[in-house]
Amino acid sequence: MNPGPRTMIREIGEQMDRGVFPVVYNRGIVRPNEAPGSSSIIGLEMRHEAAGSSRPATGPWQWSSRRQGAPGRPWPARRSRSAGASASVVSAQLRSAYSEGLTDCAQAYPTLVAWDHEHEMWLMAESVIANGLGRTALFFLHLPYSRTLRVRGWGFWKTAVSRTWIGSRHTNFPDGSICAFEMTDGTWGPGDPPVALLDLYTVWAARHLHLEWFGRWPGFQSVPQPAERICEIRDDEFCGCGNFTDLYRDCCKPDDLRKTTSGEMIDFWGFQRRHPPLEIVEAAWRQEPPHLTAELQPISLGTQPAAA
Repeated sequence: MNPGPRTMIREIGEQMDRGVFPVVYNRGIVRPNEAPGSSSIIGLEMRHEAAGSSRPATGPWQWSSRRQGAPGRPWPARRSRSAGASASVVSAQLRSAYSEGLTDCAQAYPTLVAWDHEHEMWLMAESVIANGLGRTALFFLHLPYSRTLRVRGWGFWKTAVSRTWIGSRHTNFPDGSICAFEMTDGTWGPGDPPVALLDLYTVWAARHLHLEWFGRWPGFQSVPQPAERICEIRDDEFCGCGNFTDLYRDCCKPDDLRKTTSGEMIDFWGFQRRHPPLEIVEAAWRQEPPHLTAELQPISLGTQPAAA
């Protein structure tokens, strides 16, 4: 008998506390890593990278501590921004990279829908997370064709009658976009495969399930601001300062409580609210990209999205 969703998520959380990251299968199903000899992967929030850029129809996307090319389909080289490039300049390389990555993305996430614009691409896809969950994770990804604009994504729990924002832990201020990895780690960057980004977001959603069901965020995390650590990190979670061995109560909490001023706490609670913009929430209900216009054209992926 296959384990239920809670058992699966609990095991994934236990592995992540040991630095072992899960396996993401097609349709965004997350399962514990059963590879023999799996070892700890030192890093910050989601400091790991997907190996390869394609996977069998029913196969996994295995996490690794280093980037590896799949046979016959190597990872595209990270493209550096040319000196003096303007934020308004559209990168043909980015546009080509994202377009070329849609085939793999649609195979891994059959619900994928993509829209193209002169300056950007929007993706929408669902992740099952765990069979029998009773809801899916609905993701919106905004991929600008500019290296000076940030790639952003938003996640919602979806049922037949609801769309609930997944947050607020490990989301960005103030727009509530997903913070699934440290940008400075080189985990994922502009021009990398969209499927790898969706996999990162899928594991992020699984960690939110662990937080919801078991009351703690599993695995290492990056929370550099003391006020945010005080307000959000539980005593039995790993500290967000970059220490990968100690829990918060045994690491920064005493100093955070002693040194953080009331003004810093008020600033965090009063001015650092996170929530997705109204147009993103409306888009989740319509299941269309924000500000859909005649210029934003659906991209044919050669697959039919699953029924909502």
